[in-house]
Amino acid sequence: IVRGADDPGGPTGLLFDRQTPDSIADAVARFVALEPLMTPELCRANALRFSEESFRDAFRALVGRSMSDMANSVQPAPYDAAYS
Repeated sequence: IVRGADDPGGPTGLLFDRQTPDSIADAVARFVALEPLMTPELCRANALRFSEESFRDAFRALVGRSMSDMANSVQPAPYDAAYS
């Protein structure tokens, strides 16, 4: 998704909700005002958040955290001397 005008990293686009002539005209006017702040570098960096590599890294991190959480939550069965 694009980063808006209020994003501290800089804007990379804008979204608008309604597809009416007035809403589109307003979006175009806001885009023109933001255009000098939207650099190709910012747009590329934003797009890289959705790359295959970013997805793979985030997925691996999630699986690693989940496995660690699961391993840390497993409690050994209590020792019962009657079974030895």
